[in-house]
Amino acid sequence: MNLSTSVALGLSLLAVSTPVLAEVKVPAIFSDNMVLQRNVPMPIWGTARPGEEVKVTAGPRNATTTADASGAWRVTLDPLDAGNAIAVVIAGSNTITLKNVVVGEVWICSGQSNMEWSVAAVNNAQAEIDSANDPDLRTFTVARAVANKPTPDCTGSWQETSPANVKSFSAVGYFFAKQLRQDLKVPIGMISTSVGGTPVESWISGKSLGAIPEGQSIQKMWESSLAESKGKQADFEKALAAWEKEYETAKLEAEQLRADAESGKVTDAKPDVDTDLDDKPATKPVVTRDLPALLASKPKAPEQLENNPWAPSGLYNGMISPVVPYGIRGAVWYQGESNAGRAYEYRTLMPMLISDWRRAWGQGDFPFIMVQLANFTEAKTQPEESEWAELREAQSMATQSLPNVGIATAIDIGDAADIHPRNKQEVGRRLGLQALTIAYVRKDVIASGPVYQKFVTEADSIRIDFVPSDSALVAKDGGQLVGFQIAGEDRKWVWADATVEGKSVVVKSASIKKPVAVRYAWANNPPVSLYNEAGLPALPFRTDDWPGMTVGKRR
Repeated sequence: MNLSTSVALGLSLLAVSTPVLAEVKVPAIFSDNMVLQRNVPMPIWGTARPGEEVKVTAGPRNATTTADASGAWRVTLDPLDAGNAIAVVIAGSNTITLKNVVVGEVWICSGQSNMEWSVAAVNNAQAEIDSANDPDLRTFTVARAVANKPTPDCTGSWQETSPANVKSFSAVGYFFAKQLRQDLKVPIGMISTSVGGTPVESWISGKSLGAIPEGQSIQKMWESSLAESKGKQADFEKALAAWEKEYETAKLEAEQLRADAESGKVTDAKPDVDTDLDDKPATKPVVTRDLPALLASKPKAPEQLENNPWAPSGLYNGMISPVVPYGIRGAVWYQGESNAGRAYEYRTLMPMLISDWRRAWGQGDFPFIMVQLANFTEAKTQPEESEWAELREAQSMATQSLPNVGIATAIDIGDAADIHPRNKQEVGRRLGLQALTIAYVRKDVIASGPVYQKFVTEADSIRIDFVPSDSALVAKDGGQLVGFQIAGEDRKWVWADATVEGKSVVVKSASIKKPVAVRYAWANNPPVSLYNEAGLPALPFRTDDWPGMTVGKRR
């Protein structure tokens, strides 16, 4: 080996042995145009060569640290007030400069398809798109990813609001952010991380799921289903290989018969037999296999559970973990349709998700605001049990069991024929009102319609009292109250007469002499009539605790 070859080989080996980790890197959430959370310590993290010194500067703030033995590093910068156009510089063996960074309010926007739903698909979409020109309202959309363990990074970039960009933004997140921009006058950032059709357990960490019986049951069920799926996949691959061999043999036989017919070797051809291989109108020969039937018998692949977004914790691992612990103010959440059939279980899972995220971020009990499911499916003429009503109840219960949790009901702005109602503007506005009162302690904002507090039986009627509010109870459009049900001890529900009396609603029915319970807006798609003067609808409620139709239902 000559000297030049030795030098070349040495350089080659050096390049191979030098890890990519030697270059200072940061996750995708740190990019040009990002929004940093104001008035809280700002964590920034990444990777570098083990032992390498890394200095991070954000405007007037800076901090220095050393990468650990695995190459991981993290700094926490002192808080900044809201403001525009600073640079963030991360310097080690190389330097990363992030430009056009602003400081304001950052919110996680997560859930299933109604949160994922884009601005391009809402009511008056084109007008909304044309008017979307606000460089201080920005979105980072986390690309869909399922993982079997927490991942350190994701795919995505921060985008300013413009007609070109806004089309793909989460509509609920965008209109929520617009409400905050209008009131707070500071930059707003949304971290949009949603996947349609997914259950709540996909968004909870494996550690938290494994700490409760409901979560353990879900995990065991999934492991069993995954093992079964792998077995079905192996059987499918074996059957497919056998089919492909048979089909190739049949095609060869058909081609040979056609060639023999063309050469005159075959004389007993029949014109009514189609080999599926000859598009000529000429007479076709007899074949030993029916190729169209054989093609139709091709084995079908089983459902794939690998990388399936229904995997417990799969979306937490792939789409929440990569942005933890980026500084945020809080989270908004629109999900529940996929758990409606297990509403009683949701009573445990939804608070678990909130607590799980709060532990992960380490920012205390940050505000968490959810959308209560919209009205959906054909309206019924008689009172009946409802999975969706039970899910809405479970959502309401989360607001009572944990601090700083709010709810924005969509009970009156849904679509009977579409699980994706297009009026996302009002959903975002109502979420914004909740945020203004919970996160920003605005005393002058009415954020909710009437909320049930207690009931009192009075002879042949029941009086319903609501949480005290500065906004009076009213019937929608000045009409009659509808949507109230009443029952006696036989637990048979009938529609009731209801009237507003000051701060209460009195409910009765001529057919129920000794009423014991009342329900309001208790259906998939209930009649809705009770509002406050601020124009916000009452949250659905019931006074009874009788077992519902989802008791004991598990995934």
